[in-house]
Amino acid sequence: MDGQNRSKLVDSKIVFPHGIALDLVNKLVYWADAYLDYIEVVNYEGKHRQAIIQGQF
Repeated sequence: MDGQNRSKLVDSKIVFPHGIALDLVNKLVYWADAYLDYIEVVNYEGKHRQAIIQGQF
C-alpha cells in the first residue's frame, strides 16, 4: 500500500471529504463532505454513487 496503484473513485461534487469509512463486506466507500453537507456512498469501482443524507446534520 505505497500509493503506486491508486485510482480515483470520485472526482466531481466533492470539496472537503471527511469521515471516510469502508464497508469491506459490500465493497462500498462512504464519506461525508463537511463543506457541501452530505454523506454519500460509492462502490469500489467508483460506480453507483448515491446520496445517503443531504443538508445540515
